[in-house]
Formats: sequence, structure tokens, C-alpha cells
Amino acid sequence: MNLMGIMAYRVNTTPPYIDSLSGFISAIPQLTAFPEIAYDSLRYPFYSSGEQLSEIWPTNTAPTVASFTVNERGETIYLFNSLYPETSSFHNQPVGVRTTVSDDIETYLFGFHLWYMNPVQARELIDVIMGKFPTDVADDGPSTIPTDFALGQNYPNPFNPATVIPFALPSKTHVELTVYNILGQRVATLADEEMAAGRYRIQWNGTLDNGEPLASGIYFYRLQTDSRAVAKKMLLLK
Repeated sequence: MNLMGIMAYRVNTTPPYIDSLSGFISAIPQLTAFPEIAYDSLRYPFYSSGEQLSEIWPTNTAPTVASFTVNERGETIYLFNSLYPETSSFHNQPVGVRTTVSDDIETYLFGFHLWYMNPVQARELIDVIMGKFPTDVADDGPSTIPTDFALGQNYPNPFNPATVIPFALPSKTHVELTVYNILGQRVATLADEEMAAGRYRIQWNGTLDNGEPLASGIYFYRLQTDSRAVAKKMLLLK
């Protein structure tokens, strides 16, 4: 259907648009500031062809994606990326739009269900929208350089399969970011290098350094610099 310039498409519609449920897979960012947003298939796995996603959507409805018609005040920030582009009416269509209302007001429209996305990527998107997207190195002037050393709480927490650890450095220093289990054994080294002053975020996928997945449980992440050390707790749930 097409209402007020916004086209809505049910993924279980009839041929030739037979985009399968697995086609509801990801959105491709068109601007470098925006992260790739993928459907969280680990948390909400797809069923075999023809079965309903009853644990995700009510049985009396169907998954939907919306494609937008972008006017001169809008800017496409995401394109739909179908697993089967040859049968999808949405492939490479705008599913994320930013519209400038005034000098200090912007609106964002998304044609997918953000709460079913990978939580780390969804959090990154919210950070972008709220103007809090962390940069690897503060290079926009002195005002962007942190004034204090800080280790933030990981997000999401609890997490599965990945989480992001944010921290801030007021000056150049050697950084060692490590993960320990409840027995105090080191299980992963996420950073061991010299870093400039700035705000950072490092993603951890809940694995050992060799890529072997870890079991559910409580873990501790520790940030050590030349002059400071601090640790926080996080929970991996599978």
C-alpha cells in the first residue's frame, strides 16, 4: 500500500514480491557516521520457510518493513538489504530517513523494528541520533577532549552475543583493557597499546582471544593506564 508517500510492504505478500522472512536482514548505512543495523538473528532466530515467527510477532500479524519516499528536505541514511534482492520490492529502497526541520531540529524515520536489531548496533544508532556518538580520537578541538579518566558501564548489560565498553582518556597513555572470569583468570585482552586522549569504545563478543566462546556468567573488565586502574562487572547470558 502507499499512503502519504510512505509505502508499506508485508514480507509475506504474493509473488513476484516473495521476499522471505530471512530477507528481513539488515540496513545499509549511507553515511559513515551511522552503524550497520542487522536483525538480531541470534536472539530471534528465523524459523524454516513457511513457519510464523510466533515468538517475535503475534500470530495474527506479519513482519513488515516500510520504504519511504524522500523529499528535498530528507536524507536517506539507510537502504534495505534483502537476502534475495531479485524477489524483493524493498532491495536498495530507503528504510531510514533523516529530515531537517530547522537549524536545531531533526527527525528520524525507520522502516524496521529497532528493538529486534542487534542491541549493540541499535545502541550505536541511538548514540548517533542523540549526538553522543563516541569518537576513537577527539580531533575537533580542546572542548572534545575528556577532562577526566573514566571507564563506563558496558552496554548492553546483560549481553549476548556482544557488548561495548566505553572509556575516556584525558591524556596520552598506555592502555590495557582486559577481561577476567570470577576466578580472577584473564580470559581476553581487548587493548594493549598507547592511546591518545579521547573517547573510545571497544566491542567484545564474549570469546577468548582465540575466538572460543565463553559460557554464561559474571565477568570483570579492567582498564589499566600509566596512572590509574579501575574494573567493572558485566553479565554474559546465553
